Amino acid sequence: MGMVATIVGGVVGSLVGIASGIAGGVADYYNNQAQEDMARFNQQMAERNAAQENINAAAAQARANAAAEAEAAEYARKEQLEREKNAKLRGYNLAVQGYSGMASDQGSSLLVNIDNAVNAELGALDIRRIGENAVNNIRYEGELNAFQHRLNATQYLGEAANYKLQRNNLRANKYGSLMKNIFIDTPAAGFEGMTSGASLGSSIGSMGGDGGGTVTTAALNQTNFTKQPAGTSHWFKLK
Repeated sequence: MGMVATIVGGVVGSLVGIASGIAGGVADYYNNQAQEDMARFNQQMAERNAAQENINAAAAQARANAAAEAEAAEYARKEQLEREKNAKLRGYNLAVQGYSGMASDQGSSLLVNIDNAVNAELGALDIRRIGENAVNNIRYEGELNAFQHRLNATQYLGEAANYKLQRNNLRANKYGSLMKNIFIDTPAAGFEGMTSGASLGSSIGSMGGDGGGTVTTAALNQTNFTKQPAGTSHWFKLK
């Protein structure tokens, strides 16, 4: 009876240890699953942010191009108005000179007309130069804004890649932790010192029967457990 009680106690202790290991593995599994879900959510948010930043970059560039074209058209109109004004003024001066009997193509009249034409052209070209600078500034600001958005997109993609790597690691840990807790970690020579209260092997291996022989660890290995190949692992698993 004492031997039976000892065997039963060992079996119960072993089952309790195995159940405890499984419970711990399941708890670790769901903990890793929750972290993996959070990493997946963060990855998706980072990818969405990256996509939005690329959209913002294209929009910023498009707005800048439209504004630059409008500015260029406005300064082209101003230049044209300036040239038309100068042409009218030149015609008026020629008319005055002709009415007064002054020759417009010689002497001081010629010099005045040349000077007026040069100044008029310089004024028109100055408007063009100001317009080109304004257009270039608008385009530059647009390119700068677009570049910043693209840089933000690259950073978000980097974050997404990190979250994806984190997910993969958590997934590996999730299944690895579950298997580790289900498998029983014991020395390769036998079942002595089984962890988590699962000391069935060492208990039975040390007992002798009343006339019925000895219940050995080797016999327990053959009937209830499968040992991994020598030199590869110290894990045993239930058949």
